[in-house]
Amino acid sequence: MRRGVSLLGSVATSIVLGAALLSSGQQAGATPSRPGPLKVSVADASATEVDAGTSALRFRIRLSAKPRQPVRVAYRTQPGSASAAEDFVATTGTVRLTPRRPSRVVTIEVVGDDRSEGPEQMYLSLARVRGPAQLGDALGTGQIADDDPVVTPDAGPASLTVLTFGSPAGYGLVRIMPGNLVCNNGTRRPCVFTFAAGTEVTLTADPNNTETTFTGWSGACLPAGTNPVCRLTVRGSMGAIGGFAGE
Repeated sequence: MRRGVSLLGSVATSIVLGAALLSSGQQAGATPSRPGPLKVSVADASATEVDAGTSALRFRIRLSAKPRQPVRVAYRTQPGSASAAEDFVATTGTVRLTPRRPSRVVTIEVVGDDRSEGPEQMYLSLARVRGPAQLGDALGTGQIADDDPVVTPDAGPASLTVLTFGSPAGYGLVRIMPGNLVCNNGTRRPCVFTFAAGTEVTLTADPNNTETTFTGWSGACLPAGTNPVCRLTVRGSMGAIGGFAGE
C-alpha cells in the first residue's frame, strides 16, 4: 500500500510540475507588447498682454518618450482672434529634441498696447518632423489675457463711415443692414450712417456692372479679406473701406 501511495504521489507531483513548466513556457514564448510610436506634441500656453513692450507665450514642444536619435520638428505661428504684428510677433523655426533634452520651449512675443480688447487667441503649429517620430497634438493654443479694463459702450449713437474706391470703371454699391441702406459711391464721397452703439451691421458689396469685381474690405471689416460680406459691431466711431476694380 505504501508503494501504491508513493506511486500516486509521484504521478501527481509530475502533473503539477508539468503544468508549471507549460505555463512557464507559454510566458517565455509570449510576444512582448511593443511601445506605441514616438510622438511629438506642443502644449498650450498663456500670457497677459502689457500696456507697453512685450510679454511672452511659452509653448513647450516635447516627445512622448526619449528618442534613440535626435528628432527635428518645424513650427510656425498662426493668427486667431489675435493678429500677427498687431498682437504677437509672427515666428517660424525648428527645434531639435534629443535623448538628453526630449522637450524644448519656444517663446512667442506678445505685443503690448493700452487698448481694451478682451481675451484673444493665436496658435503654434508643428510640421515637417525629421527623425524617428510622428506628429501627435500638433496645434498649441496661445491664450492672451488683456490687462486693460473692459469698456462697455453706452446706448448712445455711434457713427459708421463707409468708403469705397476703385478704378474709373470699378465703383459699386454697398448694401447695409439693418435699415436696408445703400451706399452709392458714384460721387466718390464717404457714406456716414448712425446706429445705436452695440448694433450688429452687415455690409454687402454689390458691383454695379458685370465688368466690376469686389477686391476686399479693410478698416473695421478686417479680417474679412476678399469676402464681399463684412459683419461688425458698431462701437463708437468706426470706418469700413471697400475696394472695387474694373476689368
